[in-house]
Amino acid sequence: MTVASVDPPRLGEALVRKGLVQSHDLADTLSLQAGTRTPLGRLLLRRGLVSEEDLLQTVGSQLDCPVHDFVPLDVPLAVVRTLPFAIIRRYRVLPVSVRVDGEIRVATYRKPTAKIRTALERASEAPITLCLARRSNVRDGIVAYGRIRGLLNEQALGDDSRTLGEMLEYFETQPDDMQL
Repeated sequence: MTVASVDPPRLGEALVRKGLVQSHDLADTLSLQAGTRTPLGRLLLRRGLVSEEDLLQTVGSQLDCPVHDFVPLDVPLAVVRTLPFAIIRRYRVLPVSVRVDGEIRVATYRKPTAKIRTALERASEAPITLCLARRSNVRDGIVAYGRIRGLLNEQALGDDSRTLGEMLEYFETQPDDMQL
């Protein structure tokens, strides 16, 4: 006897089942989406039909992926530096924590895939757990790291215990030739 696998409900259906989106609003948004490459979730957000938190939680449960809320400027520089900046930018991810066993938790606002996880594990030489996060948090963290990355010198690199926010503040208080 063969057991058919059951696909999880599509995003729109899941949001309607949870009572987060009305059926007619979903139908209208799907009509707007036709012929575009814009993801349904992004359209629902733009139209104000669902909160980012509800969308993240729904997608996270569909993909069996944890959702991680964080403040981008509170991420320690040492954590962010566990991945090369080119990799962070390419995959639009941000390392947000490192467990005692060395596993790195990496936030993304895109669908986490095995391909991305494998690429990140190769680059970091450590196990990776991908988690979903707010698009703005991931982007703000990448931008902050990109801004300070070019200004870091050997002396500043010696203190990896600083957060991205502390590093930005440090450079903003320096002479004009070092300011951001």
